[in-house]
Amino acid sequence: MQKIISDRFGQNIRLTKIDTGIKLNIVGSDRCIIFDNMLSCFEESNSDFSCSLWDSSAEGWNSILDRVLKAPTDSEILSPLIEKVGSDYFIHYDILGLTYWMLARVEEINSKETDKHGRFLTSSSHAYKNGYVNRPIVDEWLYILGQVMIKQWPHIKLKVNSPKILISHDVDHPSRFTFCSKIRFIKRLIGDIVKRKNFGSLIFSLIARYSSSSEISHLDRWNTFDWLMDKSEENGLKSAFYFQAGLSEKRMDADYRIDEDSIKNLIKKISNRGHEIGFHPSYHAGSSADVFRKEGNIFHQCCKELNVIQELWGGRMHYLRLNIKETFKKWADNGFNYESSLGFADCPGFRCGTCFEYEALDPIQDKIYELVIRPLIVMDCSVFTENTLKSNFDCNNKLNSIHNLKKKCFKVGGNFTLLWHNNFFEKKRMKEIYSELLK
Repeated sequence: MQKIISDRFGQNIRLTKIDTGIKLNIVGSDRCIIFDNMLSCFEESNSDFSCSLWDSSAEGWNSILDRVLKAPTDSEILSPLIEKVGSDYFIHYDILGLTYWMLARVEEINSKETDKHGRFLTSSSHAYKNGYVNRPIVDEWLYILGQVMIKQWPHIKLKVNSPKILISHDVDHPSRFTFCSKIRFIKRLIGDIVKRKNFGSLIFSLIARYSSSSEISHLDRWNTFDWLMDKSEENGLKSAFYFQAGLSEKRMDADYRIDEDSIKNLIKKISNRGHEIGFHPSYHAGSSADVFRKEGNIFHQCCKELNVIQELWGGRMHYLRLNIKETFKKWADNGFNYESSLGFADCPGFRCGTCFEYEALDPIQDKIYELVIRPLIVMDCSVFTENTLKSNFDCNNKLNSIHNLKKKCFKVGGNFTLLWHNNFFEKKRMKEIYSELLK
């Protein structure tokens, strides 16, 4: 926590455990801030405790979003919540405990409530149950802490963070027709003709399938890679494309191999245009260190052979199949710098309570990994479902809700992290929506 708080505020901060709680001071100063109400609920893998409200403006403090902050707690909120006693400031709410509990995802450690893919359920989270899944609650409370620090040390300048849009694309299906089996090819072709009345597929599908030995056909409508890079470049952004390097579950994993010429040429094209190549482990890689290591080695070797040179290497788990106890260690042990799976699979929002990157915490081993967590805020298919796409009204409402999340990220100075699959453009409206989000 000392390192995380120091990094957030750009100050050399020391946290010391004392009889009454935790003391925060800046190295070289005798003044301090004391947290004297440590909450036991933040030490437990539990989502069933209460949530209070705190009106910051009523006590003369400025909130960065809503003046009323959500305050997860298992006890009554004290008033005043923040007060000066002598030369010290006392904060009677466990901001540090909340921050740790959210960032380390402590509530997920022993959770048995998962979906069919073994993922932690949004509906099981304290944030969902108490209505703050769409608020960066950690960033809101750290903004309050920053104000107290300025009051205590008027001469210091806290770190000012520049918000960014971070775009990534999980390459699950680089082509609609090229790599799939003959049976799936026929099913997709029939679906285009019968369900979508897309009779052009009768010709385009055959051309795409049998003329893509060295490059995915431009007639393949899932081949949107050049368009995605164009859009990022128009907005001064860089896209990250995460590729699979193995197959551990035939029904769920990608149907291409990373060593196929058309995929290698795609990777080279992306890299040569200045965009990022990342790793997308297969379906069961998260539950097997051996599978993860094997696929990671194949990925690194492929990039080395293609002379892909990057400062950072990262990626995301397939289907967001994340295990808080094990996943981050696998990424750190296999030469990766960041991981971006911590988002909800069935709704947008702030799973970690923050839109800032931070170093991965292991609440079991009580350690920090040399791996940066890049929280995922929005995934395309968690917002735009089949039912949503049938109505322009629903699409516009969903677009506005994403815009609101982006505004919150920018307001607190964090990152708006967006996952958009290259094949999520079956509806024409999707390209308009995507273009709008990148502005």
